[in-house]
Amino acid sequence: MRSTALTCLLIGVLLSALPLPSQNIHPMPPEEIHAQKPTSPDDTRARAANLQLQDESELRRIESETAKFEQQNDSKWTDLLADDWVLLGNKKTLMKTDLQANVKQNFAAHNGSNPYTVEKKNMRVDLFGDTAVVTYIKEYRQTADTTKVHDEDNTDVFTRSSKGWRLRLTKISLAPAEPN
Repeated sequence: MRSTALTCLLIGVLLSALPLPSQNIHPMPPEEIHAQKPTSPDDTRARAANLQLQDESELRRIESETAKFEQQNDSKWTDLLADDWVLLGNKKTLMKTDLQANVKQNFAAHNGSNPYTVEKKNMRVDLFGDTAVVTYIKEYRQTADTTKVHDEDNTDVFTRSSKGWRLRLTKISLAPAEPN
């Protein structure tokens, strides 16, 4: 009787260690597990370079979208700003809430889009882990008279969060004069 109880206990312990049929201990098929090779330093560098290209592409896309939304006075682009975003430049400081109010006011004043185009030129993206610095010249060109142009030298600082890349800081200054 004692050996029967001990046998039942041993079987119970062994069965409890087995996975349930609904548990998937191998998320990939066995042939894929065995086909995997240890990663080499070259593979690691290639993956890192690919991730960097993806990040750079995403940041360029965000910059392109913000230019389009700015031109259209579309407040949707302010969703890409961190809640603590700040703009510094040309003797002014602007917080996210100030910018949102300005976009709404501009939309009402211009009955929609701004009377100028926005283009970001000479863009450079530098990545530092979960922080990125994007520099460019932002050109404002009036739509009524395209010879009237104003350029700004912009620096945007992004950080990566669980929501993706968020713009934290924008620094604006006058663009350097182009040589003749």
